[in-house]
Amino acid sequence: MNPDAYPLLLGLGLGLVAGVVFFGGLYATTRLLSRSPTVGVVFAVSFLLRVAVAAGGAWFVATQGDHLALLAYVLAMVGVRVLLVRRVRRADGVEDA
Repeated sequence: MNPDAYPLLLGLGLGLVAGVVFFGGLYATTRLLSRSPTVGVVFAVSFLLRVAVAAGGAWFVATQGDHLALLAYVLAMVGVRVLLVRRVRRADGVEDA
């Protein structure tokens, strides 16, 4: 494998993981909020954890020195968002727009 591809694969892989954590955590938080007596605390903790994971991953990829890896990271996160939105809409019986 080409060594130049490692930063791209790193960005893509970490972006997929960060996307699942961020958007999966957002989905889980919205489900939990309706049952929680402390909505503000749950929302704040979830937000801080999700942003820490996403920003930490982006920072790590950015420090590797390859701007294309950071682009791969962002595109992977957006791709996970698109897939999760489709899956949730299908599970809830809502048609894609």
